[in-house]
Amino acid sequence: IALVASVSTLLINLNPFMRFDGYYHLSDAWGVPNLYEQSRRALWLPLKQWVAGKESSDQTFDAPRGLLSLYALAAIVQFCILIVGGLWAIYRKLSQHDLRPIGDVLVAMVALGLLIRFGLSITRMFREGPLHIRLRYLPRWSAVAIGMGALAWFGFQVPIEQSLWSPCRIESVLASHVTAPVAGELVQA
Repeated sequence: IALVASVSTLLINLNPFMRFDGYYHLSDAWGVPNLYEQSRRALWLPLKQWVAGKESSDQTFDAPRGLLSLYALAAIVQFCILIVGGLWAIYRKLSQHDLRPIGDVLVAMVALGLLIRFGLSITRMFREGPLHIRLRYLPRWSAVAIGMGALAWFGFQVPIEQSLWSPCRIESVLASHVTAPVAGELVQA
């Protein structure tokens, strides 16, 4: 048990995508003081500039932009794997104990929370700048909205069971147990 605990602690601490030792070692090796923020900015800046209709900015990064973008993508992939894997394990355990509806609600709440967070970041991007500049790039915003709508439509196509199964025992209040002290045969009168 101690070996498994030591190895798992080591793997978690050396993970460069969580702010533990591995993250700070990589940040120091690349010479990037805030690796998380710079990598996210390097990844999303081209999309923000395209949607806002801005020319490429003279934004400087402490490491090559492609390397930072690759790091941000890998961090997003790891986040998705952890969320999906954790939800799957919890859902499976709840299903084993006949608590599947609770798992359905949990998965729906997490998905809704992630969608709200993403939607808020998109609306924050849209509010930047004067109105006449924002309206000039309405076709680009429309393309983003159509893409998000397509993702939402795809998400709603996942079949969700419409019935609720629960083990129960129904007894009438007026029912009483009948016992026969000798072997016999029941005959309908």
